[in-house]
This record gives sequence, C-alpha cells and structure tokens, in this order.
Amino acid sequence: MFIIAIVIAFSLALMGDGMRRVVKANELLTATALAQYEVDRVKNIAFPPTTDDRQDEYAKAKALCPYNSNYEVEVNSIPYDKDGLNGTVSDDDAMIRKITVDIYRKKDDAKMVTLTTYISRNGAI
Repeated sequence: MFIIAIVIAFSLALMGDGMRRVVKANELLTATALAQYEVDRVKNIAFPPTTDDRQDEYAKAKALCPYNSNYEVEVNSIPYDKDGLNGTVSDDDAMIRKITVDIYRKKDDAKMVTLTTYISRNGAI
C-alpha cells in the first residue's frame, strides 16, 4: 500500500506540473496572437501622415486590450530620419518608423511578449 501511495502521489504531482505548463503555454500563445494583431493593425496606419484621424495610435500608453480583458497592450513608436538616427525627428522628416508592441498580463503586470516591426514611407517593410 505504501508503494502504491507513493506512485499515486508522484503521478498527481506530475499531472499538476503538466497542467501549470499548459496554462502558461496558453497564456503565451494568446499574448503572441494579440501582439501580432496589434502589429498588423498599426501597420495599416498611413505613414507619412496623410490625415490626422489615426496618427495618435502610433504612440499609445499601456491600456486594457480591447480583445481580451486579461491583457494590457502598449504601443511605442520611434521615428528615424534618412541617416537612421532617431530623436527629434518629426513625422514629416521621418523615413522609417520603429513600432514596438508589448503585451502584459493584467493580473500581475508581467510582460508576456514584445514584437517589433518597422514601416517605411512606402509601406510596411
């Protein structure tokens, strides 16, 4: 009986560890999908600015993700000039824009995923 109890206890511990790994993998998969969706959404904003209707979406502070309330999304945008230097480059002078999307788990504010993309004056690259 003692041996059977040890085997059962060990099996339950392994199952619990496996379940924790599955939950973590699902959270990471969801966060990655949300980040990819946000990158694709931001790539569709006109650059250089043609209208003022969506330009403020380039730089967005951390906010609740509209697609999944368990996550928060933060979009950062850095313009670069023709020499590849950032800083005080205006949208009119920028040649490339670096966009970074961070996804945070809401319950503990842990950063789950960071995706980076670049867009140029001629479209997404």
